[in-house]
Amino acid sequence: MQKRLRFDIEKYIDHNYVEEEDAIISINIPHMNSFYNEFDADRLALSDDIIDFIDGRIKNISRKYNIVLEFITPRMSNKEKEKIIDIIKSHYGLVSSSKQRLIKGNN
Repeated sequence: MQKRLRFDIEKYIDHNYVEEEDAIISINIPHMNSFYNEFDADRLALSDDIIDFIDGRIKNISRKYNIVLEFITPRMSNKEKEKIIDIIKSHYGLVSSSKQRLIKGNN
């Protein structure tokens, strides 16, 4: 008789990612160029690999948790940190705004 294993994604997330009320997503960035989309000459867009990684993690995290992105990076200046934060906020702000427009348009 085969025994079926049952995987509980919520327990997995709670055990591996959640600290208090925050879901921590750790992202290893080996060098600063890894942050940016390789085709963006102005370096204002996040790398597709980072976006895919974050989105893949977020889709399994309950909305009851805050999402915290923890970047493990080489040393960077405060100016670089601010730029990366702005790029992340801009990217996910645009995504959120687009989704809100779609929802309003479907009503």
